[in-house]
Amino acid sequence: MTVAALVTVLWSATALGQGQKADTCRRLELKNNFVAAHFVDQSAHTSAPASTDESVIRVDTDLVVAEFDVRDKKGKRVVGLSGSDFRIEEDGVEQAIEVFSYGKGSSSINRSIILIIDYSQSQLPYIETSIEAAKVLVDMLEPNDRMALVTDDIELLLDFSSDKSLLKEQLDLLKFRALKGDVGKSRQLTALYAAVSELFARDDKRPVVILQSDGDEFGELALWPRRRDQACPGTARNFAALQETLEKAGTTVYSVIPGIRLDDSFNQKFGPSAPDLEKQVRREAKLKRTVLGSPQFHYSKRALKIWEEGRLRDAAAIERISELSGGITQYLDSPERANEVYRRVLDEMNQRYLIGYYPSNKNRDGRKRAIRVNLRSSQGHLIVGKSSYTPIF
Repeated sequence: MTVAALVTVLWSATALGQGQKADTCRRLELKNNFVAAHFVDQSAHTSAPASTDESVIRVDTDLVVAEFDVRDKKGKRVVGLSGSDFRIEEDGVEQAIEVFSYGKGSSSINRSIILIIDYSQSQLPYIETSIEAAKVLVDMLEPNDRMALVTDDIELLLDFSSDKSLLKEQLDLLKFRALKGDVGKSRQLTALYAAVSELFARDDKRPVVILQSDGDEFGELALWPRRRDQACPGTARNFAALQETLEKAGTTVYSVIPGIRLDDSFNQKFGPSAPDLEKQVRREAKLKRTVLGSPQFHYSKRALKIWEEGRLRDAAAIERISELSGGITQYLDSPERANEVYRRVLDEMNQRYLIGYYPSNKNRDGRKRAIRVNLRSSQGHLIVGKSSYTPIF
């Protein structure tokens, strides 16, 4: 099979899901039933561990929490600000700041983190170093943090836990599974939708998702929106439904996209994505214990264009999710940089300001509300964080 043909087959199977919709749907249904049943049976374990630390803030369900980053005109992080330096508005009405903190001081309000790892075929070149980096991330979590592990198979590897040994054990098991060829099915956006819908509770005031994926399920959501009577349980009908669910949960998404960051280079005969494509083809051959006919790969312009167009489209969708939720996107351009990238994500999470307020609007209408944070003495600083939320009563 030529490389161009292989690209077409890979793209059709992963990004568009052609020829496997019925089987995948049944599998998703079973997976989601498993997740739901697990939560019924293990509901006692979804709460944060008891703490005797009097600094832990007890909050009720009406408290709105907004986390955000402040940068100056040169992009440098601004630290040392106090609550009196900020003004926060909801739908244009100023709110009284009840809770304020910065960085690790924000750990007084528990943080619930879902780590979603895409271990599908396209992610195999990065899986070993990424999981090792995720284990480093686990070691660096704050004492009040809880983490759940989810795969792109909509599989709950581990419910929320603060047991770092258990979290790392489950990550090692996933690595072993991937390296022996039992890979995921590229349902990472459905996994995101199901995890946020089913795992976060109303009292999770700092819900966070770390999503490592190239987002190649986006093609299916964008091209074939699922009708209500055809969608599997726990499945987003379209990309907008996913965004709405993230907003209602108040979730901040930090994305890690394996592969180099692409631009519009389609007129080049040999595009910048060639190394990524070669990594995937080689890994696939290694897993299937086949021998490649030639050590040199030759990519046609058409093959690379198909590959790059899909990569650009899917990465833009993942970036959009992070941007709208107030998070950031990092690119893992080399497996060897996984540790550095995960540390940078955690650094972003740990160096943000936090404001909590009880909204003056007590209407229980479930309508989206705009959040705006400003400095009272603005000097052109850039404030990055979520810009809206939907109250759930």
